[in-house]
Parts: sequence; structure tokens; C-alpha cells
Amino acid sequence: MNSKKGKLLRFSWLLLLVALVLVACGDNGTAKTTAAPASTTTTVAAAAATTAAQAAAATTAAQAAATTAGQAATTTAAATTAALPVGDATRGSQIFRRTCQVCHAKGGTEVGTDGQPNLASSTKTNDPAFIRQTVRDGRKGVITPGIDMPSFNSVNIRDAELEDVVAYIASIKKAGYVAPTPTPMNTVVVPPNTVAPTRPAPTPPNGSDGKVIASSASRGEVIFRNSCQRCHANGGRTRGDKDQPNLSTNGNTWNPDFVRSFIFNGSPTPALMPSFGPNLTPQELEDLVKYITTINTIQKPTTPIATP
Repeated sequence: MNSKKGKLLRFSWLLLLVALVLVACGDNGTAKTTAAPASTTTTVAAAAATTAAQAAAATTAAQAAATTAGQAATTTAAATTAALPVGDATRGSQIFRRTCQVCHAKGGTEVGTDGQPNLASSTKTNDPAFIRQTVRDGRKGVITPGIDMPSFNSVNIRDAELEDVVAYIASIKKAGYVAPTPTPMNTVVVPPNTVAPTRPAPTPPNGSDGKVIASSASRGEVIFRNSCQRCHANGGRTRGDKDQPNLSTNGNTWNPDFVRSFIFNGSPTPALMPSFGPNLTPQELEDLVKYITTINTIQKPTTPIATP
């Protein structure tokens, strides 16, 4: 009997022990099961926070880059604008007269003999950018087939000079425009020329005061660069792209009278070289003659070559 009671008692303790173990395992499992989602949620939340931070950082970086690009564009635009010099209409009128008026009549205020436009009334010349591009690139047969406007690169007409021309063309669009008087040059008495040209220029080589003009090769070089170099390349020292003569080795350009007459009257074949006489002041003509005779490397021949 006592033996049975002992067995029951031991069995009861065993059941209690098993129950305690099961309870303990159940709590731990629940704790683990519950802890796992908490841990996962925390990890996901942390990852989401990291992603959001990264996105915010990327957005900030993109905004900063856009701001920097905008500032750079603004700076570049400002620098470009600042780089353009303010043109002087008076200087521009002198360049225009010597270089452009041979086609664009009366300082650009009338239609040319071959239909070249009146720049004062043209709507296209309201845009300075159009003027710059036209001067630099030229115009190919736009007005009359076979008649082109030559291009003038930055060697022939420098950027500052181009802005002077732009300012001049803008000025002739104003009502009541009067062309400015060219700046007079000082003259002094020098020995007069003794040889008369075969084909004399209508304008004598004297100033308005009757004194012989003191010419300047350096001033003449500027006029040559603006007006002549587009055909007579490299300052007149190289043949042009259409085989225009090298003036430094030409057999006639040692002779001031020949040069003066040829510039004033142009070529006997006008299509080869137009007359520049009406567009040059006596001082400018003599400066140009001085420059061309200075670059000539041919010695004066014993028997002068006949002038045209």
C-alpha cells in the first residue's frame, strides 16, 4: 500500500516537473516569438530611416548642384556680357566709311548700287547679334546673285572695332541722324611729290589747309587691315585667296603715285577692285599709300613701269 502511495507521489512530482518544464518552454517560446517581430520591426524602421536620410541627402546634393550650375551659368552670362566692350559710334563711322560704304551707300543710309540694303531702315539690323554674325560670316548672294558680302575675321576687324561698327549702325537708326565729322589729323609741310601719276587721283595729296600731308605707315596699317586685308592677305604680303596680288613684291607698289591712283580710282576692271577714293579722307589716303609703299620690297626700277 505504502509502495503504491510512493509511486503515485513520485508520479505526481514527475507530472508537476513536466508541467513546469512545459510552462517554462512555452514562456520562452512566446518571448522569442514576440521578440523576433520587435527586432525585425526595429531593423526595418532603421533601414527606412537610413533610406530616407540618404534620399534627403541626395535631394540636398542635387539642389546644391542645380544651384551651383545656375550660379555658374549666371556668372558665365555676366562674364560674356562684360567681355563685350561698349562701342563708340564715331570710331565706328570711320571704320564703316572706309570699309563698308563702298557697298552700303551714304554711310549705310541708302540702298547700294547693286541692291545692298539700307542699314538704317532694315529691321534685321535692329539686332546687334545679327550685325556681328553678318560681319564675321559675310552674306552669300543674298541681295543679287553672284554678289557676295565678304566676311571680316577678327584679324581684319578686331572685336572692339566690331562693337564700334555695331554702335554706329544703331546710331543711324535714330531720327534726324547726322554722320559725325571724321577726326582731323594734324598736317605739316613736307617735300611735295614731283612725279605726277599717269591716272591722277581727283583728290590732291594735300590737306584742307593746302599743306602737304605728313603720312603715317602705322595709321595706314590700321586702315589696310580694316579695308584691304580681306583680299590682300597677311597685311598685303601674301597673295589673296582669289589670287589678289602680293603688294610687297608687286612691280608698281614702290611708286606712291601709282598706289594713290589705284586706291582712289580702283581697278580699271571694277569687279577686281572697287574705288575707295570717295570713302577716304586725304589723310587716310596718304596714310594708306605710305603703308603700302613701306612694305614693298622691290627696288625702284631704272625705267618705271607704266602706271594704269
